[in-house]
Amino acid sequence: MKQLLFTILFFNLNFGFSQIPNNSYEINKKIELNYISLEVECFYNRTDGGKILKKIVLNRYSDTLSHLFKIYDQKDTIGDHKLSLKQLFSKYAIKIPTSKFDEIALLLKDLDVNKINEIYSKPDNLTDGCQNVLTFSDNIYTIKINAHAPEALPIKRGLLNFYNLYRKIWDLAVRY
Repeated sequence: MKQLLFTILFFNLNFGFSQIPNNSYEINKKIELNYISLEVECFYNRTDGGKILKKIVLNRYSDTLSHLFKIYDQKDTIGDHKLSLKQLFSKYAIKIPTSKFDEIALLLKDLDVNKINEIYSKPDNLTDGCQNVLTFSDNIYTIKINAHAPEALPIKRGLLNFYNLYRKIWDLAVRY
């Protein structure tokens, strides 16, 4: 009897303390995310220095190491075309707390990928001249979401979760 109680207690404690990683995402298969990017092809997204911010990339390497990259318009960033990928990494890699990556990964679970891509492909889709592409992946699977004008009527168009995620990523890039 004591052995049965000990076994039940052990499994309950073990189950209670096992944690699901914060960077997991599941559509038809569970993947451990290590890459999230937001690419905005637009003419008016400018940062303080007058450079055009085109892409924000978040990489998660481990529970303690994550990086943020801000990628600017090539012709507006002097000398970058002469740098190797390693030099570009050193120049633009900003270390961020992995918890920031995980916060964004958690918001991905609220997105209805098929619905957002369906809205994007409709001929009567509201557009603002900007192409917003959200990509997230592990080293094997990649998921892309396209949207136009996520800030315009996000509740009515079913893009509120996408817009909130877009703002979270953009604000994180501005903060660092």
